[in-house]
Amino acid sequence: MSAPRPVAATVPQLLNQALAARLDDASLRRLASGVELALRIFDGCYMDDEPLATHHVRVASIALAERWPLHVVLACLLHAAHSLHTMDTRRRQPRPAHRAFLRREIGPEAEELVWRFLRFSYRPDDVRRYIRDATASEGTDRELLQIRVANELAHYTDGAIRFRRPDARPGENAKLSVELARGLGLSALAHDLESWVSYCADSPLPEALARGGIERELPRRHWWESGPAERAITWVVRRVRRWLGRSRKRNAREAPTG
Repeated sequence: MSAPRPVAATVPQLLNQALAARLDDASLRRLASGVELALRIFDGCYMDDEPLATHHVRVASIALAERWPLHVVLACLLHAAHSLHTMDTRRRQPRPAHRAFLRREIGPEAEELVWRFLRFSYRPDDVRRYIRDATASEGTDRELLQIRVANELAHYTDGAIRFRRPDARPGENAKLSVELARGLGLSALAHDLESWVSYCADSPLPEALARGGIERELPRRHWWESGPAERAITWVVRRVRRWLGRSRKRNAREAPTG
């Protein structure tokens, strides 16, 4: 079996991949803006022993390699933007203002995919049903299936799942996702996923690394989950604190000595 294709894990790698794919200037600008937004939204978030932003860069890289439309690439880059509350119940659920903000930033087609990704079940029984219907899927449904398969591949790329828990092994969904990718006509993606799943199954970690890592960790709240008024208040408070700090320093310099 040939080696799987490389997948970007950093922003420069992703943008170099976009340059190599000869995206036009408008598409490059939209992708760069999406990258910056993903870094801000997922700042401080970790999953499977890596920054959550890194995982999203991987999924977007897979989408670029498959030459999917730009709105699908952007949805891959931000696919969990509306889903953070499912990882930590202290987080706010997405509100209409969040949807409107994301729609303005990445476009309605990409945001609609991100929104539907939140509610798109991917349990083994669901995947078996998707496999049966794969050849008939089209439009947004097909694009969601593509994102889900790319997401599965991103979890296994570089053997990442092995670092999640000492006893982590490829699950049923991984093997079903290989079959689903084939049903969708994504033969290269199916090959890559099958290669990494086999590698993870056959290459256990040495005891020195079988420690278990950061499985899931999120900050309690981000600017992303604040409303415009709250962000404005935060900005004013920071400016006032900065002004008070400068005033104290000025008063200290002007105070008489001796």
